Amino acid sequence: MSTDDLRTLGDSLNTRVFGRAHEHHDTLGSTNDRAAAWLREGGPHGLLVTADAQTAGRGRNGRVWSSPPGHNLYVSLGLRVASARRDLSAVGLAVGLALYEGLGPVPGLGLKWPNDLLIGDRKLAGILCESRWGTDVELVVGFGLNVRREGIDPALADVAVALDDVGVHEGRVTLLARLLGALQGRLDGFLIMGFDGMRDAYERANLQIGTRVRVNSGAEVFEGMALGIEDSGALRVQTDAGRRVVHAADVTRAR
Repeated sequence: MSTDDLRTLGDSLNTRVFGRAHEHHDTLGSTNDRAAAWLREGGPHGLLVTADAQTAGRGRNGRVWSSPPGHNLYVSLGLRVASARRDLSAVGLAVGLALYEGLGPVPGLGLKWPNDLLIGDRKLAGILCESRWGTDVELVVGFGLNVRREGIDPALADVAVALDDVGVHEGRVTLLARLLGALQGRLDGFLIMGFDGMRDAYERANLQIGTRVRVNSGAEVFEGMALGIEDSGALRVQTDAGRRVVHAADVTRAR
């Protein structure tokens, strides 16, 4: 049995709910789109969609997410959430923390606010959370994670990194089963207690806290010291002109 055949994932799961209802596709436009459609069709909380390749993968702000076949993880979870959850905007940070913890000790691994995992200055994984609001919230939690160097578009070789670049060689089935276990734990906690209970752990794992960063919101660009994270998931930045609270922006290390 191939350790990369995600159709066999169920045999390795140790989750209560996440991934117990699972669709795997050889090729799919977007795992997020399929998970959202499955929720609309009445799919259960914790449903999972995976694909070996995506033809229309995307990241935050509609950016293209390169999704070549066979070597990486393209994953979306579908969740049903009470609409009273006020800090739902921080869910992507909870997802990032769960992935960070689920990966275990990886050299140079850390979080980049708001939705990436890095090894050094190169991207290992990206997270995209999307929601549809009604009586309850239908929430899709998607992520792409580079497992092998062969699965990285050569055009992105300087800015992307894979696990096997740093000596981590693991089958996708074992890896995803472990990540789903970590996600189940952290997201269950988030949906009950909110982000506050995991904020300290997130800040410790974040590579930007305590460093000077460049913030580009689209409307303006400024620099300052990244101080920490609000309960809402917003980033606190101390600039020369005073403290700023950043809710949505591209944040990179200042050069």
